[in-house]
Amino acid sequence: MLSAIFKWLERLSLDAVIVAVVWGIGLEEVVGRPIGLGGVIVLALATWLVYVADRLRDVGPGRDTPKTDRHLFYDLHYKPFTFVWLGGFLLSLVLAVVSLPAWKILWGWVLVLGVVWYLWILGKELGPGKRMIIKRVSVPLIFTLGVGWLAEVWRNGEAILATCVLLAGALTNVLLISYWENRNRQVPAWIPKALGGGLVALLFLGNLGLWYHLPGGLAALSIAAVYFILFLQIRIGKMHHIRAWADAGLLFGGLILALVGAR
Repeated sequence: MLSAIFKWLERLSLDAVIVAVVWGIGLEEVVGRPIGLGGVIVLALATWLVYVADRLRDVGPGRDTPKTDRHLFYDLHYKPFTFVWLGGFLLSLVLAVVSLPAWKILWGWVLVLGVVWYLWILGKELGPGKRMIIKRVSVPLIFTLGVGWLAEVWRNGEAILATCVLLAGALTNVLLISYWENRNRQVPAWIPKALGGGLVALLFLGNLGLWYHLPGGLAALSIAAVYFILFLQIRIGKMHHIRAWADAGLLFGGLILALVGAR
């Protein structure tokens, strides 16, 4: 049952959406400025649109489709999801105009341009190493900027610290997944080093948070603990559905922030 849930969350690109919404609510609690229901829906839609656009680009006509379950699913349903994506994009535009102030819409378009640039770069002739690095850095960065932009995290230091936790957790998330995906072949030397650096960053932010902002510190330490356990499970060969479990670790940190992060 749990395995089937994980599979469909990954196939429909809903795992990242859930994480984004929970972290958006958590950061809103820290900032003390409500996003509102419309803002939450815009955040959920925008996150889903970015991840689905990435999947559709990977399986577009003439491309060598990656042999993963989620990519094969989008390859099989390419045309329906293209129309669904266009409908979701139009809906997000309408909701943004209705729900968000003009300045926030403007900065949202800056993020859209960032996503377009990311997809354009991936369309270039790149070696697998460069492509992997770009994807592993760009996706967490765009994800964090999107959540932080909507929650207005620049308004206080506690929210900035919590956003750094989200960025470190999101980067470590994709590195953990990369480590798992390369477990049966030669792992690029930079992945374990970067993964270790991500865990150290989470521990540093966690200890800083214990002194400066307890909810942010607890969120960082909880994510680091979950990811370290997942890393050990990968090492002993007992890890399945790594994407869902890694997202669950990030989600857990967001829940801590949402529940105890109110100013």
